[in-house]
Amino acid sequence: MPHGRGTGDRMSSTNGPRPNRTPIFVALGCCVLLAVAALILAIIGGVVLLNRADDPEPTRPPATATPPSPSATEGEPTEGEPTEEGTSAAAPGGQASDPVELTVDTGTITATFGPVDWDGAEEVAAGNPYNEPAPAGQTYIVVPTTMTYSGEGEVDVYMSTHVTFVGADGGEYREASVVMERDYILAEPLADGETLEADIAYLVPEAAVGGGHLEVYGSDPATTQTVPLS
Repeated sequence: MPHGRGTGDRMSSTNGPRPNRTPIFVALGCCVLLAVAALILAIIGGVVLLNRADDPEPTRPPATATPPSPSATEGEPTEGEPTEEGTSAAAPGGQASDPVELTVDTGTITATFGPVDWDGAEEVAAGNPYNEPAPAGQTYIVVPTTMTYSGEGEVDVYMSTHVTFVGADGGEYREASVVMERDYILAEPLADGETLEADIAYLVPEAAVGGGHLEVYGSDPATTQTVPLS
C-alpha cells in the first residue's frame, strides 16, 4: 500500500545513524584548555612584574675604609692644619712704594707705585678686547699707580711724567700700547688737588719678571728717582 510505504520510509530516515559530535567536543575542550592556560600565564606574568616594580634597586654596600698605618701618616699634616708651604702662600703680597715727588712745569705730582702684578695677562685682556696677547716668550706685568696733582691749571699726567720699568734682566721697558680699564696713557688731565688711580702695563721678556724697579721723573730727566717694586 502506498500509505504504508511512505510511513516506513519516514521511520527509516528518522531512525538512521546520527552524526558523530565527538570531534567537535574535543576541539571545544582544547580551546577551553588553551584559554585557561593563557589566563594562568597572564596572571603569573603580572605578579612577576608587580614584584619587580616593588623591589628596590640593588645598592652597593659601602666600601670599608682601611685606616692608614701609623708609619704612613706620621709627620703628615691633617686636614685644616697649615703647612709651611700653605703659610708662605697665604702671606700678604707686595706693598705700594713710598710716595715720590715729581716736579712738572706747573706744579708737583705726588705718586706711589705697586704692588706689581707679575702675571698681568688677564688684566690686559680685560682692559680691551682689541689688546693683543703677549707673544711667546714675553708677558705683561701691571703696575698700579696713584698720582695726585698740586699746582696751577691742569696737568696731563702721561705727557708730564716718565715711568720706565727696569727688569730683572737689566732691560729698560716703556709702557705697552694697550688700553687698560684704569688707563694711564688716556687719563683725563688733573686739576689742583685731583687724584688719578691707574694701571701701567709693560710688555717684557719672561726673563725680566720677578724683580726690578722703576725709574721715574717729571719734566727734568736730571731728577730721576728709583722706585723699588714688590
